[in-house]
Amino acid sequence: MPAKKKNISISFFINFLIIVSLFLGSCVAQGDNNKEEIDALVKEALKSVENRDYNRAKEMYKKVLRKDPQNLYAYSSLAFIEENLGALVNAKDLYEKAISLAPQNPELYYNLGNVYVKLQDGKKAKESYLKAVHFNPNHLNAYINLSIVSFHLGDYADAVKYCDEAVILGYDAPLEYLNTLQQFRR
Repeated sequence: MPAKKKNISISFFINFLIIVSLFLGSCVAQGDNNKEEIDALVKEALKSVENRDYNRAKEMYKKVLRKDPQNLYAYSSLAFIEENLGALVNAKDLYEKAISLAPQNPELYYNLGNVYVKLQDGKKAKESYLKAVHFNPNHLNAYINLSIVSFHLGDYADAVKYCDEAVILGYDAPLEYLNTLQQFRR
């Protein structure tokens, strides 16, 4: 009996891969043959995601990592799949490995923050989002999430501060949230 497949938004995943490829670049491989093999594995992984065969996609990314253990694209793509399949601890570990290879990449910190939110660890989520905005001071979504996480942690001054930063960057904050924060303005 085939395994039950979880539903990940294909367009969301494809957009994620485009963003990751812009930030992380293509795979770093030694020799043309190895690069061609890795490219073929990545294409197969993308095709598997398109067909909602996430286990096959994971298998392909793991093969990429066996051929190129420093491949940021494979780590971040595998982490994203694991996150969306609910394997949050695996996703966290994979994002942390990717961060160890690219410690100034704001998207990796942002994605790690999202995993920490799902793990209900607001303090670590906040730390990750702060690193994201440190490396990209215009990271709108990180500011939005910083505001929300700060609010849930009871740090209302930070919630206001980060919401204001997000609004400056173009966030159209819901009026209800702005009204809630109003009571915490000094």
